[in-house]
Formats: sequence, C-alpha cells, structure tokens
Amino acid sequence: MPVSKETKSAEFDVRSYPGGRYYKTTLRGSYEFLELAWYQAYSHLQMQKIKPQQKRASLEMYENDPATVNHTNKISTSIYIPIQ
Repeated sequence: MPVSKETKSAEFDVRSYPGGRYYKTTLRGSYEFLELAWYQAYSHLQMQKIKPQQKRASLEMYENDPATVNHTNKISTSIYIPIQ
C-alpha cells in the first residue's frame, strides 16, 4: 500500500520493495484458493520458460476487504512474482 513519506503511525511498518519485472496473477474468490493460485502462477512461469528471481520477495496484495463485499467471489487478491 503506497503511503506518503510524511505518514507516521506506530501501527504500520513501512517497507520498500525494489522495482523490476513481476509476473502478476489475480485470484477472484475466497482466500481458501490462494494455494491453488500460487501453484497456477508458478506452473505458468514454468510452461512459458520464465525464470522467477528467488532472491527477491514475492508479494500478495489484498485488493479489497472481505468484510465489505457481499459475496466471496468478489474478493480480489493479486500475486506478484519477481521474474528475470
């Protein structure tokens, strides 16, 4: 979640991630399917012969709050895997 440099809060840790190339996949649905989404993402990279960068962190971004949607199919999670 991008925040301005002036933000000061004891509730959050501020971390920066290096820019670069990422493979993105989006899961629309319940969090119980996140493991399958990760498996699909890495399988697709392998099929396309794209090498992930193991030294950089992969990210999960929760696009919305499950408490605010009226159906689990509207929950959106993006997965970013750094690639070479």
